[in-house]
Amino acid sequence: MGLLPELQNINQNLLISSTAYLWGNLLGAVVGLFAFGFFILNRQRTEYLWLALYGFSFILASLHAETSLYIAQPALQWTLLNSFFNSFIPFAFIQFFVAFLGIRGRALALIRFLQVLLFVPIPLALFAILGHLRLDIPSKFLALAFLSGSLTLFVLLFIEYRRRNPEAAILILPTALALGVYNVGTVLLALSILHVSAASLRKYLFFNWGFLPIAFYTVTLSCFWLAMGLIMLRRTHRSNRQQARLASELEAARSVQRLLLAEENAPTPGFAVESVYLPAAEVGGDFFFTKPQPDGSLLVVVGDVSGKGVPAALAVSTIVGALRGCELRSPGPVLTYLNRVLHRHISGFATCCALHLSPVEDGRGVCTIANAGHIPPYLNGRALEMPGDIPLAILPDSIYDETTVLFASGDRITIVSDGVLEATNPQHELFGFDRTEAISSRPAMHIGETARAFGHQDDITVVSLVVDA
Repeated sequence: MGLLPELQNINQNLLISSTAYLWGNLLGAVVGLFAFGFFILNRQRTEYLWLALYGFSFILASLHAETSLYIAQPALQWTLLNSFFNSFIPFAFIQFFVAFLGIRGRALALIRFLQVLLFVPIPLALFAILGHLRLDIPSKFLALAFLSGSLTLFVLLFIEYRRRNPEAAILILPTALALGVYNVGTVLLALSILHVSAASLRKYLFFNWGFLPIAFYTVTLSCFWLAMGLIMLRRTHRSNRQQARLASELEAARSVQRLLLAEENAPTPGFAVESVYLPAAEVGGDFFFTKPQPDGSLLVVVGDVSGKGVPAALAVSTIVGALRGCELRSPGPVLTYLNRVLHRHISGFATCCALHLSPVEDGRGVCTIANAGHIPPYLNGRALEMPGDIPLAILPDSIYDETTVLFASGDRITIVSDGVLEATNPQHELFGFDRTEAISSRPAMHIGETARAFGHQDDITVVSLVVDA
């Protein structure tokens, strides 16, 4: 009879080498293709990757099995490839469930041990073909290893089902049927090498639908593929609803944030205030606040909260609310007050620059500045030299020093957020300090649009104060 035909009979437990398994293989490939697409969209869901590999492996193994019937191959090459598919298909199946169920701890260690055992038949098949082992040993070992692994998986799946996991409820019956038929089939086929003829086994493993032979395993595996398709559709629907809800929440947060910042654009007699706010996402972490004082002076606060999205926007709301209720006007005490408000109330920190501009008398005035780790302001296109104290919300008792500079009518003071300096072009160049200083005497809109055109990576805020002549 020859060695290769005998090996082909021994490895029938792959259960994919005839027309009886064609439809299940095609359905698995289709579901696997969709699963791979879902994995590309969300790389964290590794169960999709393993489901795709599981489905694709059936097609590859089937092609190998079919071509071996028409193209002669060396017995060693055929055995090693066939043994690899025999081992990899149940390995991918088990690995899918490891990711799907999120298996951890001792259960994962046991599963890993059983997965290693699945590949032991590959060297055993090599020894068998060299005449050092009986040819049925690799098949029997693989059947026993997968039986142990599949039973362990089913127990874990049943535990998830008992925990009222809806996806486990969808998958438990198709998985039980597929595992049951597969394990019965592999055990019977392994035993048939010594005791039972293939003809007598056929009535247990196959039935005819018209003139087409159908494997019971194909029916049960198709149920598994359909259940997985249902789970992916369910997840897609749930993800779309979550994204729609998140988009709605972000739009609401953006509207609130715009309203908060817009309300700060109150008339500022003696000063022309220009402001540009360009968030990198739906909501940002930059903020600015202007508060004219009864004596004609002006308090200006510009800052940047670490992080992005809704948490940063909530921190901005806290800061703006605190500033509205603050009666202080000196920059140092204002930053000290904000630091106490924010400490332990936000998860990150905030850089902040506060300025108090006195009324202009005889064409001159005094600007008092306190800086909590923010970029120093620019006066008439030159960066002001001043100490930068620790950002807000890091230490509870921080005290912020003040610096004073003189200004004259027609002068321009510009404060920017780090989104301007950190704008990055496609060549990975930063906009940087030199470019920022070079355009710092231009209108706020020009500075913001120039930085955004260079490469919008972070929230961009520019506040420019022109002293009325």
